[in-house]
Parts: sequence; structure tokens; C-alpha cells
Amino acid sequence: MNTKALRRIIENPESVPQQVEIFVGREAELAELWDRALRRQNVLVLGGPRMGKTALLRRLVDGLREGGDQVVLFIEAMGLRGMLLQAAEQLYRHGLLRVEALGWMSGMEGMAWEGRGNLGSRVRGLLLPELRELVLRSLEWGRETGAEAVVVIDGLDRLGVGVEDFLMRLMDHGGVILAMEAERAREGRFRRIVSRFGNVMELKPLGNGEVEALIEAYRRRRPVFVEDEAAWRRQVMLLSGGNPGALLDILGDHAREPVVRMETVRGLSAREAAATVVPVSWIVYGVLFVFVVMRYVGRGIGDRDSFIIGAIGMSVLVITGFLIRWGNRVK
Repeated sequence: MNTKALRRIIENPESVPQQVEIFVGREAELAELWDRALRRQNVLVLGGPRMGKTALLRRLVDGLREGGDQVVLFIEAMGLRGMLLQAAEQLYRHGLLRVEALGWMSGMEGMAWEGRGNLGSRVRGLLLPELRELVLRSLEWGRETGAEAVVVIDGLDRLGVGVEDFLMRLMDHGGVILAMEAERAREGRFRRIVSRFGNVMELKPLGNGEVEALIEAYRRRRPVFVEDEAAWRRQVMLLSGGNPGALLDILGDHAREPVVRMETVRGLSAREAAATVVPVSWIVYGVLFVFVVMRYVGRGIGDRDSFIIGAIGMSVLVITGFLIRWGNRVK
């Protein structure tokens, strides 16, 4: 099987087209995922928000397709019908959509997917059970003829009707690579799906060396001019926390400035300090809550002053709670 594409991506990530998302720091994960995909193993990819799950999957899919000898389906997780329609169209592109499984004439395989009298409109008009059977039988036929597919599914965050059973049937045959949020994977409703994966890959924050490499890769595409290089790098690394998505956002903001001056760097320091203080503020919130309750109850129920103190205290609590939640979202 062709691995030249993988070697080229890992050894020279800047060789990919400019419009492709920068891919740095996940080379080891890509190599492992590539190997397991070729062996048609089921793999669950976990990671927090903006940790590079989609970028990793897209780079895997592009590399496998570039070799020309792999059948790869890339499906964005959504409702079952949407997932099945994505799979059906891609199976059609590979010449693997077996419409005779529905009793249709085999000559319909030559029909165009779009245009007058197209096959796509007929497939979209199928009932859900028929559409599911069409996709699964087409995948089975591919396995029987030596065209076994790798099915890559990105972003599973909810279970619509029939999604779980469809995924289970896919995993019975192997070659399923599924990416989802680490927090979602711990929810009880996903337990049955998660337990089926013998291989789990969790994306960790990038190390300092990888962050440096990502900064350099970005600046080769879009220059970022800074007044104090050392201070700027230090604060960018601290603020991003090794999250590639957050890091690229910061770099994108700074690339639009003629020069990143010390005032901006000091602003980054202030944001980092605020992010550190936000969790501590819940302690302050708790202390304030206890104080209000003690003052309200201690003055005696029915005391007019106690009601005034309680109203003011609860107003402060509501406003403080809102600010803390807003601060956590910003963080």
C-alpha cells in the first residue's frame, strides 16, 4: 500500500497547498492513525475543543485518497439520514453504490448523481430503512470485491434515531475512525459505542517545542511582526495552553497588526492573569453566599431590614454568578 503521501506530509508539512489548514505537532498521531486505518481497525479519537481532531482526520483522508488505492468515506456526524446520504454519494463516486440491492435495474449505476433524471434525487427520496440498507450492502459488496472502505466520522456529539445501531453495524466490519469530544465520550448515552473501540487515541495539548514549530509554520505563510520577540512568544505560549486552535486564533489576530507592540503583549499577560483568577472567584462567590444567608437568617424572619439585606445580597450573587460564568466562557 502507498505510504509516500504520509511520508511527504510528516517530513515536509509545508508542502501541502496554502489553503490547507496548517498541520504541525500531530505527526506521531497521524502515523499511528494511518497504520491502523490501513489495517482496518476501529479507532476512537478523543480531544477537547479546538485540539485538532478535524485537522487530523482531514489530513488522514487526503493522504489515503492521494495514494489512489484506498476507498475512504469522510462523514460529518449529524442525523442518520444526513450521514447515510454523505456515504451514499461518496460510494457512488468510488463506483461502489449497489442500487440493485433495492431491486433497481443495474443499468442505473451509470446514471449521473446530479442533473436531469439523476440518481442522487432517487436516493434522497428513499425511506430511511432502504437508505441504510443501500449503504450497508454497498459497503459489504466492496469488502467482498477487495475494495474495503475506511469510514471516517467526525464530530459525533448526539445520538439521533438509528445512529447508534448504524455505527454498531459499521464497526462489526472494522475500519471505522470516529472523532468526538472527550467530555462527550464520558456521558452514559455514548457508553455502548465507546466500549466497542479497542483503540482509543486522546489528543493532548501541544508541547512547547510543537507550539514553537506551529508558530514558525504559521509565520512562513503570514508574517507576524513583533516588538519584543521573547516576551511575545512567552505570553502566546502561556495563553494558548498548547491548544492549536486557540494558538492559531491568536496568531491570526496578530497577523492583522502592522507590528505587535509591548502594549499588546502586556494585554496578553492581563488575560492570562484573569484566566487564572476566574476559578478562584467561585470561592469568593461561596463566601458571599454564606454571608448573605447568615445576615438574612440571623436578623430573624420578618425583620424588614433582613429582607432589604437579602434582596441586595441576592442581586449581588446573581450579577457575580453571571460574571463568573461569562469569564469561564471567555477563558
